[in-house]
Amino acid sequence: MGIIPLSVMEIFKLAQEGILLEANHEKEKSKRQYSISVSYLEIYNECVNDLIEPSNKNLEVRESISNGI
Repeated sequence: MGIIPLSVMEIFKLAQEGILLEANHEKEKSKRQYSISVSYLEIYNECVNDLIEPSNKNLEVRESISNGI
């Protein structure tokens, strides 16, 4: 498997287990709820395409002073 599938599996595994590292570095179970969202983009020949939603092709890149790109 590649880095992206492994990363996504690890994120969901940690969210499912609900493990948090406390200040004393001990693991403690927590009953939290998580909201996970992802973007998967391709930048090729100065074109930005959304690989999750194929209808979003040649997307515009915007820049904000407060939020960055």
